Amino acid sequence: AFSPEKHIEGPAKGRSVAYRPRPPQANISIDVELRFKFWVLPDGTIGEVIPVKRGNAKLEQLAMAYLKQWRFEPLPANAPQVKVWGTIPIKFIAQ
Repeated sequence: AFSPEKHIEGPAKGRSVAYRPRPPQANISIDVELRFKFWVLPDGTIGEVIPVKRGNAKLEQLAMAYLKQWRFEPLPANAPQVKVWGTIPIKFIAQ
């Protein structure tokens, strides 16, 4: 199975994932890989998500909603409370 958190690039790569929901399913005839830039807030929630490698608008919406459900470990109280960005591929596999 494809584990998207292993493919995170950018400053968010060091943040550990606390929760990742089941990947979205789509009825498609060919495999599609989209890429998104996202920001992890200090509390571990996902702020903004924007498509970097675009595709079908419906798949983009599914993937963005999926990413917004992710939770990373919150920053310790003594750490600088800053948001960090990352990029991640989201793959949809043909059924």
